[in-house]
Amino acid sequence: MRRIHGLATLLKVDESDCQVWNPMDLIDEASLMFQAAFDHLDASLFQNIKKVGRLQQLESAAIHVEMNSGNVEEAGRHAMRMFIEDEYILASAFQLAGKVYFD
Repeated sequence: MRRIHGLATLLKVDESDCQVWNPMDLIDEASLMFQAAFDHLDASLFQNIKKVGRLQQLESAAIHVEMNSGNVEEAGRHAMRMFIEDEYILASAFQLAGKVYFD
């Protein structure tokens, strides 16, 4: 997750820095890892943060990547889907969604 957020930040400055790791590929890989671990109650991925929280972290990272890639509409779709579908909302998701619509 830290690598995804770091690359998303670099996207805002210079997209050429993301030639080694594509942040969207990393999001896809993290999503696959999440799905593989989801049915295992003892998965270390969910020891400190529950499943819903981890999913929201991943979605928040996707929003960050989309915003800094210039895909504001896609970032907005991710953010609004979180509001509609998720039972719990991270405070950072509110901030990201607001930034998408008001910047």
